[in-house]
Amino acid sequence: MKNKWILITLILIIALVSLVQSALAESEIEAFLKDFKPKYDFKLGYYMIDSENPWAQSVRLMKTTSNGMTVMVDKVLVTEDEFAVSFLISGDISREKLGDVQLQSPIIDLQPLLEYPPDSFDIVMRGGGGGDANLRILNEDPLVILDTHYRRLLRSNGYIAAANPIEVKMTLPQINIGWTDFDEHGNTLGWDYFYDDDPLEFEFVADGSALAEKTKTFDLNHSFELRGTTYEFHRFRFNPMDMILFTGPLGDLTSRLGSVIRMVEVKTDDGTTLRVQPEWGPYYGFRKKVMEPEVFEALDKAEKLMLTPCYLPKPEDEYPDDFPFWDEKEYECNPDFAVTVVLKD
Repeated sequence: MKNKWILITLILIIALVSLVQSALAESEIEAFLKDFKPKYDFKLGYYMIDSENPWAQSVRLMKTTSNGMTVMVDKVLVTEDEFAVSFLISGDISREKLGDVQLQSPIIDLQPLLEYPPDSFDIVMRGGGGGDANLRILNEDPLVILDTHYRRLLRSNGYIAAANPIEVKMTLPQINIGWTDFDEHGNTLGWDYFYDDDPLEFEFVADGSALAEKTKTFDLNHSFELRGTTYEFHRFRFNPMDMILFTGPLGDLTSRLGSVIRMVEVKTDDGTTLRVQPEWGPYYGFRKKVMEPEVFEALDKAEKLMLTPCYLPKPEDEYPDDFPFWDEKEYECNPDFAVTVVLKD
């Protein structure tokens, strides 16, 4: 009987030591993240945020799940039509065959939601897309993964003002961690996932007023006819990081025989050129979020911008099956249809 109690005592001691070691490992990860100031480029991810962008705000809020996964809200970036946020994810994750670490369907609530002023734009309802595996490693030991998400500020039921303080409430319901094998061609042979569904909640206030102070809106009232269709450029909203061209209806841009115009060239007075792509709602038009530092600098100094519609040089039904939907080099930008915007007098 005495030996039995000794064995039970040893088991309890071992369990207690294991718990202490686990807690110590988690605290070491948290301590590391508190001092970890990673540099990450917007090119690492589809949702664009750059750790060294001058308008990116540090949040640095951190929480750990009951399973030992730690998530830090690192930075947010508020532009005219986007709230972007970066997360750092760390924990005791096996590195072997690791292929996916990301937050699944984070709930990001932004307030206050305001009503549009009269004559803002015609509301357009559009759908969204899905996501893929994500693995952006910022540090190996301990392993730190970057995940980024964004939410639109201009919505079909109202807008979030970039110039005002934004109340942010986030719930992260699940962390997905996936391992996979690949064949000789690089194709996945199936996934093995662990789902940490211990939800984490964060609340803080974000502010895009510094960048919003540089925002200007220009009424264009510009129209032109191309292949029997009249196109209208109504309004141009611009700051060096975000530009929105509000237009009249463009047609169905997902259809091969939809709108003739699928991009607009923006050219500064120093020759810097970029193409803005169609926006999928809630307005008709084109939008570009600018992340390249050299382009940003050129736009910040520009006194004039020329907006030129770009289209395919021949009717779309004359193209073969490999129709160049978004191949920029296939499009012509005709200055006869351009409009100049004077940014500085």
